[in-house]
Amino acid sequence: MYSHSLPLAAASLLIGNAFAAPAPAPVAIASTYADSVQSLAKRQGSLSPYQPVSAACPDTPLVREATEIGSEEADFISSRKEKADAALAAWLEKQGSFSTGSQPTVALASSGGGYRALLAGAGVVKAFDDRDSNSSVSGIYQALTYHAGLSGE
Repeated sequence: MYSHSLPLAAASLLIGNAFAAPAPAPVAIASTYADSVQSLAKRQGSLSPYQPVSAACPDTPLVREATEIGSEEADFISSRKEKADAALAAWLEKQGSFSTGSQPTVALASSGGGYRALLAGAGVVKAFDDRDSNSSVSGIYQALTYHAGLSGE
């Protein structure tokens, strides 16, 4: 007769031993990398053009506080808004009697995480694209200001 308690006891013993093992010593990656580059330089006679070089840190902050959109994004929006508004107005006119005087900013977020999400997102883009679709929603893609993809992996 087979007992389930024996494999469980063996598994708990193995897991307990794995947690009891000492942690490996930390490796100084920067010094190891530098040593490897120097060793390579000695073998080749000179460093490759992809060698690490010393550089001064910038005086300006690398991260901007998100209190407002950046100037480059504002420039993009103002240049894209005219095209997006015209595309949305054209799509709304095809749909019926809608006011096309003032258009909102429209965005699309595609989910990620695998082939199913990729295919679903590609199908949505194909349907929304006026150049490659005859669906009732074709033309919406040209009206987008933003299209963002995100992944759960």
